[in-house]
Amino acid sequence: MSEENGASQPEADLEEHGKGRIEELRAIVSKAAERDRDLLSVLRELGAAIVKELGCDDPDPVWGELRAGAGELQQGTHFILADKWLRGDLVVAVTPELTFPVGLAVREAKNHTHEATLNIERSQTMVIDPPDEKDRAAAHKKFFERVFANLESQVRSRVALPPE
Repeated sequence: MSEENGASQPEADLEEHGKGRIEELRAIVSKAAERDRDLLSVLRELGAAIVKELGCDDPDPVWGELRAGAGELQQGTHFILADKWLRGDLVVAVTPELTFPVGLAVREAKNHTHEATLNIERSQTMVIDPPDEKDRAAAHKKFFERVFANLESQVRSRVALPPE
């Protein structure tokens, strides 16, 4: 037994080993928190770009309140993380009386890029931030067209006006 702290050498080794293990767990939590912050930033920027592209009266995106279900992680009151996707419902006010949710989701992709999709079409993902500016502009344009088509469909359904 050591005279300094009253612990034997094996106990001291075990304690030191345990500290290493907790640090490993803390590193996992820290890495996940960093990923979550990154995804949240990307999703918020995407929402702001959509609001701007649509020409909405209010330039600040409004997000609907969401509640996590089984197997999902709540990220504040407006976002949920599930299966590596961070999702949120962007609320678009077409008129003061008519608002429509656009379910957006983003996740990490290869080479420090991000994929985005509409919640209703998860099989149709696209990289929204490729390194090349021309590719990025084309990706944004294509994604905004999908968002607009989704909104147009919701509006036509709500006011009972079929597609032209």
